[in-house]
Amino acid sequence: MTQLRSPRAVLRRANASLGSATVTAPPSLLAIGPAVRRCVTFGTGAETLLPADSTAWETELPDLLGARLGPVALSASARAYLPARSRAALVLQAKALVAQVMTVEAYGTMALQALNERGVPYAVIKGPAVARFHQDPTTRPYEDIDLVVAPTMFRAAMETLNELGYEVNGDKRQPWDWFDRECLEGVNLRGRFGANLDVHHHIAPWSIGKRLDVRGIIERAERGFIGGVAVRLASAGDCLLVASLHVVNDLWKGDPSLISWRDITILSQLLGPEEMSEVFERADLKWFEPYIRVALGTVKTGSRLSESASVKVPLHRRLQLHLLGWDGDSLPARHPAGWALRLSPLRATLFLVGSAVPSPWYARRKHNGYLAYWRESLRTLKSAVRGTDFRKHDLHDSK
Repeated sequence: MTQLRSPRAVLRRANASLGSATVTAPPSLLAIGPAVRRCVTFGTGAETLLPADSTAWETELPDLLGARLGPVALSASARAYLPARSRAALVLQAKALVAQVMTVEAYGTMALQALNERGVPYAVIKGPAVARFHQDPTTRPYEDIDLVVAPTMFRAAMETLNELGYEVNGDKRQPWDWFDRECLEGVNLRGRFGANLDVHHHIAPWSIGKRLDVRGIIERAERGFIGGVAVRLASAGDCLLVASLHVVNDLWKGDPSLISWRDITILSQLLGPEEMSEVFERADLKWFEPYIRVALGTVKTGSRLSESASVKVPLHRRLQLHLLGWDGDSLPARHPAGWALRLSPLRATLFLVGSAVPSPWYARRKHNGYLAYWRESLRTLKSAVRGTDFRKHDLHDSK
């Protein structure tokens, strides 16, 4: 006689039998050429050789510039032949990116100082925090300063920055004001003269990085300076975790995030295998470490690598990564509603309902009314089903 099992027992059994996953790298990493690969790995302690075909630098120039790899490409191609016009383009981008960083730091220091004076604890992540681990910090450009604050201090941080003139770009306003707190991990603020700040109350993607508590990031952060202002910079381990999660965030937006992969390569070499493993385990991301390790191997070799994960990868995590676009194209990754995959069930419901029925201001400002908004939503859904990419590039456009 067959013994009936409860649904929960069946789910546990299925999850256990499917727990040993075959891990692969995102297909976008296989598409990069030898010159780009040389730049991503240059100065990391695991750099690849110069491309055998010297014309690779010229043919891949658009990719290098598009990924903002101009500064490192100048050093990585120093012993290679590069036409004068191509080298001039790299020099021009390098100068522009250095000027951008100087602008961001010069005007962003007023905001950092104001948060210090108001007593709002924060830590700097991504750009400025990671750049200090690069051999040449000027080869690690960034467009803004990313901060993490505890969720309980998010309102105080926003009030402080609003008083200085920082505000959300009108084009990036969400369907409801509460989206910034309940459905997004943070908010992009624009200040004067290009002083842009991203303030995060959680690490993106929210449901995957929920165990990487921002309070812990702040506590582990190290003292440093930006533009002469005392700040706390995220530790190497936390920078590695944030960068690793950020590539998932960027894949959802259709961006291979090559600068982030360069950060990951540098930080993984700095920490070593054992400490890297401890860092992922501390954030309850031990299951995600094999994905990063295989992707790093793909970046370095340009070959399609795979391995059976040494730890059990929960079935729902494998499905989540697949739908977010880790394995390639997927319908949820092509449609704006795919943002819900990053959230808990409750927050995903809030996001979907709030997107289906936005605030009157949003519907009027974006589409001249609800009927036009719903017609556009239906057109977007049909196009996504047919294969057109409608990813939201206005959400978390930060590095």
